[in-house]
Amino acid sequence: MIRADIARNTFGVDGTGVMVGVLSNTFNCLGGAPAGVASGDLPAIAVLEEGPCGGQGLLSAFPDEGRALAEIVHDVAPGAAIAFHTADGGQANLAQGIVDLANAGAKVITDDIIYFAEPMFQDGIVAQAVDQVNARGVSYFSAAQNDGRRSYESPFRPSGFGFDFGGKLREFHDFDPGPDIDTCQQITVPVGEGLNLVFQWDQPFASATIGGAGSQSDMDILLTNAACTVFFNDRGGQGGENNLGNDPVEVVQFSNEGPATTFGLIIIRFDGPAPGLMKTVLLDRSRAAQITIDEFDTRSGTSYGHLNAQGGLGVGAAFYRETPAFGTTPPVPRIQAFSSAGGVPTLFDAAGNRLPVPQFRQQPALVAPDGVNTTFLGPIDVEGDGFPNFFGTSAAVPHAAGVAALLKGLNPAASPDQIYANLKAAAIDMDDPDIPGFQTGFDFRSGFGLIQADVALGAPPPPFEAEPARPRFNCRSAARCRVPVSCNLAQIAGNCGNRIDVLVPSRALRTAGEALVKGPRQIQFGASVTNVPPGATGNVRLTLPKRIRSFVRKTQKKSIRGVMQIRSAGGTAIETRPIRIRLK
Repeated sequence: MIRADIARNTFGVDGTGVMVGVLSNTFNCLGGAPAGVASGDLPAIAVLEEGPCGGQGLLSAFPDEGRALAEIVHDVAPGAAIAFHTADGGQANLAQGIVDLANAGAKVITDDIIYFAEPMFQDGIVAQAVDQVNARGVSYFSAAQNDGRRSYESPFRPSGFGFDFGGKLREFHDFDPGPDIDTCQQITVPVGEGLNLVFQWDQPFASATIGGAGSQSDMDILLTNAACTVFFNDRGGQGGENNLGNDPVEVVQFSNEGPATTFGLIIIRFDGPAPGLMKTVLLDRSRAAQITIDEFDTRSGTSYGHLNAQGGLGVGAAFYRETPAFGTTPPVPRIQAFSSAGGVPTLFDAAGNRLPVPQFRQQPALVAPDGVNTTFLGPIDVEGDGFPNFFGTSAAVPHAAGVAALLKGLNPAASPDQIYANLKAAAIDMDDPDIPGFQTGFDFRSGFGLIQADVALGAPPPPFEAEPARPRFNCRSAARCRVPVSCNLAQIAGNCGNRIDVLVPSRALRTAGEALVKGPRQIQFGASVTNVPPGATGNVRLTLPKRIRSFVRKTQKKSIRGVMQIRSAGGTAIETRPIRIRLK
């Protein structure tokens, strides 16, 4: 999936000499760690601080998630040392755990935790700790979380409606962006599900600054019945703290005991100026992902807090069976539907001063596989092999940390920025399914794409090299291209006689005319079949459709990017590789 075994064998590295720090809920509350060491699924682990056992802390439904992360790190980088520190105990303890792991010698750190009250629009104390250890040479990887795009985002719109308190109108927000007024937003919470909703607005966090002024407004959010006429104050459905001078955050937690499944939300400006930007995020602590925003859904970014830190990388998830190693069609990995999207702007510096220009950081930056086996965590055994499968971005992020350990072992002098750059450049480009067309390069859902360990460590893109003689292949006429293809006996026995497809995102051809914009998401180049002897290189002639010929004649672009796929005689994808086509 991420070719870590090939990377280890090719470069003779396994992470030896590198310590990876793991932050999660607990490590050995279930008592299985000694058996994991005995079986070889774990190395001896240095536990700096264990989390609370007995189902009292974060992710209490999934105890010892830290041990599951450590097993995956060990699978990818079996020579690396591993240390654990609980992420439980609040933001301050998580930030301290980051620093403690760095002090213990960790050069790579990974976590799978988000706290509700971490700032969305400013770097809080956890993000600041990530940046601090990054400056000390530590690469940091965070799980992007499992909230998809379940987020509402808007400026405060006055409705003229509300209630009188102390002789002053406490005004409701108007959810309707049009000429009508609607102060009630409906959401669905299935019976038996727990709602965890965080609400923030664009004012500084007192807790993130020394002597910071904090919020200038007191905003409230209340959960109601579907008609927004009955408040569930006695059942925990309110966020009504006094925010003036404190943090601009409210949290609604609610357990639906039935029978209703449709509820309403009201946002109230209780005091102070109207925020320029407000945001709610539905956080998926149970991984059920069945709670939905039913109206006025802006489907905005949900990856925030230290997951958006400048000094770290956020990691999304793709089910391992939906990666090129398993013959996905089209030939790109597929992002998990729940994998959180980025795009949450940073509006304030660490001192609480508004930035002159909002920062949109490229987070999450990478994707790694989930649904992989562990020895104990997870209720589902997809393959029926006796080992449960671990799903979520929590399962993806330790893959990235393991590859970073291999990179650090190969080049101990490599800085975090160098490691990040290698991982990004080597990734297989992926698509954001929420946006029309194929997003070539970075997007806020899949980042730069799926990690490829061997390419990140410096290997050429095996097993087929699309351009062995030159960095690009040429379309010398508007009718056809000639593509050099080498035969690799690791994949093919005897002469290569395979179908070659080259797919180009239609977005790359938009200057060719409106027809391409409205056409399919990918344009397929027709290809002849090559018959290349073992170890040799031959040419494949690609015949271009008429509209692409027109594009080649008219465009001012010098090159376009695409995806090259080699298929067996039976049609099974053998290899997928990003390529660049030189046009001029």
